[in-house]
Amino acid sequence: MEIIARLIEEREFIHLRAATRHRELRCLVPARPASTRTCPACKGTTRMMLANGHWVYCPMCNTRGWVPAA
Repeated sequence: MEIIARLIEEREFIHLRAATRHRELRCLVPARPASTRTCPACKGTTRMMLANGHWVYCPMCNTRGWVPAA
């Protein structure tokens, strides 16, 4: 089951990144459920700045900008 969950996360990541570049793909982005909260790691930006000035996509929220409430 863990493999399936990881594949779903990877697919969602690809959809989110594609929708960022191509507006016509926004229909692939899941809607944010009301029961979620803004990601504390990236503060909803989907990216995190590293100490060296480079950024990475947020692994905590999988670049969604939100996480489950609890």
